[in-house]
Amino acid sequence: MSVGKVFKFHNDLDTDQIIASQYLLLPTIEEMKVHTFESLDPEFPQKVKPGDYVVGGENFGCGSSSAGHEQPQPQ
Repeated sequence: MSVGKVFKFHNDLDTDQIIASQYLLLPTIEEMKVHTFESLDPEFPQKVKPGDYVVGGENFGCGSSSAGHEQPQPQ
């Protein structure tokens, strides 16, 4: 049985709330991960540990309106 802390988030949590688009420009995952869920819980990156769980409500990770999450179009 796996033991870990559960971080429960609300319904309709969009990708900007998971990580804001400006942080997607950082060069490494290590630099990006310190901004995960920053708008909801600024302490999240310090709290979460390997083996913990993130649980989202209905529509977790729904799309964003920000341009940073769009796929590049072929030219």
